[in-house]
Amino acid sequence: MSRDNEPNQEEAASADLVERALGPFVPTTEAEVEKAEAEGVEFNGELPPSLRQYRDPAAFSAPRSTRIVSIDDARRDREERKPSKSNVVALFSHGAAMVAGAVAAAAILLIVVRPKQPIAGPAGGDTAPVPSETAAPAEPGPIVLGDAGTCDADCCGGSQCARASKDMQTCPSGRTCTSCSREELTESQYRFKLGGLAPSEWGKKALQSGSLDVCVRVAGSDMVCAPAHTSEEAPSRWIELPLVATSGDNLAGVTVTIRYRGAKQALAEWNQIIPVNAAVLCKGLMIEPKMENGESIGALSMFLVDSHYVELGRAADVASLEELRRRFQTKLDLKIFETKQPDGRHFALAAGPFAKPQSERFRWAVLDAGAEAETSVGTDYVGDPRPAN
Repeated sequence: MSRDNEPNQEEAASADLVERALGPFVPTTEAEVEKAEAEGVEFNGELPPSLRQYRDPAAFSAPRSTRIVSIDDARRDREERKPSKSNVVALFSHGAAMVAGAVAAAAILLIVVRPKQPIAGPAGGDTAPVPSETAAPAEPGPIVLGDAGTCDADCCGGSQCARASKDMQTCPSGRTCTSCSREELTESQYRFKLGGLAPSEWGKKALQSGSLDVCVRVAGSDMVCAPAHTSEEAPSRWIELPLVATSGDNLAGVTVTIRYRGAKQALAEWNQIIPVNAAVLCKGLMIEPKMENGESIGALSMFLVDSHYVELGRAADVASLEELRRRFQTKLDLKIFETKQPDGRHFALAAGPFAKPQSERFRWAVLDAGAEAETSVGTDYVGDPRPAN
């Protein structure tokens, strides 16, 4: 026992009073035991009933005994059970070595076999697999596009129209299918395409004095001009003016003038209402602008062509659109247009031109294939397009 458990003076005085009243106690403290040993006190017999269940906390594993052993035997047994200092030091050193070894082993295990933290998966306790850091991104698959649709049964002209009359089976305008539907024809918008001028004698004299321009105005629009050329110089060359008109605009009147390059005064003029019907769209018109003296300056052909495009994308450079073009599988001729828009919308990849109903069908075909598409009439296009490689 330690000295912390020895009684102080007050406790000893209290014990003396109790002992005188009740009789001598069994020695319980180390001082009492040593005193009893010095006086030769020895007691053999049964423990009192209240002490028979008592057990030494340091010897819970020892078998119970209800007899009191001699003080000499108890002291000898206690001395034998006391660990020596060398044993305590050895035990502590051995335990410290075991703890240090366990810590080192745990550190090595954490370094060698520490698993990657899984990516949290959907609700329910699942975990998503950890993606490979070296896996290459999947290449997008090709986008397969059909054409803008077959020629409807309600058609009047063109090589694809089964019910076209003989004089409408081949269209000088190049159309392969011309609708008979007045509603379809009136909801579309058109551009003007002009052939070369076949000059009269008066026209030849005018050409000797300088180059000519051909200009067109629809209803109240501004005059739009382009260099004129003769049919003899370039018989297959066409002039397509950047002027978009509706059926209503054409009914308000179309004006065509021939003038010297850069001049404001016209040499000859033609003005007339143009009905939008299957015959005009298929065959076009032959017009003869008249001079002030009533003589014709010459003749030139004029056609109304479709102006609805389906744009598949815009970009700041041509290379980006050529890369986009390679994603599409289609028999249609895709073109790249320069536009008036700045920065990322300066070039456009487009299919067409189509009539408005065709453009909407094709736009939806592109959207259904998972690509982006929007329709345009190309009012911001600049110059002629180039094929998309």
